[in-house]
Amino acid sequence: MIDADHAVRKVRSNGEIRWGGEMIFLSEALIGEPVGIAETQAGDWLVRFAEIDLGIIDRRSKKLRRFTAARPPRHQETPRPAAKSAPLDPQELR
Repeated sequence: MIDADHAVRKVRSNGEIRWGGEMIFLSEALIGEPVGIAETQAGDWLVRFAEIDLGIIDRRSKKLRRFTAARPPRHQETPRPAAKSAPLDPQELR
């Protein structure tokens, strides 16, 4: 869902949108989809698809600076069960 205060642009067949008189490449995966654009306090433009923040259009370079996907936390290595050994002979335990 795009907020009411966002400008809406439809992603073109080459993955670009027109913004501020410039063609800005977003993604070919979004071809035909609407994206929302809202101004940030810094004067750049936040680009969103549904509830996903895709990146910021830099006001100087007119390029999309993508947000990187969050890395999953590193998992501590779980102890593995010891390898099964051959059954001990009761005579060897004495």
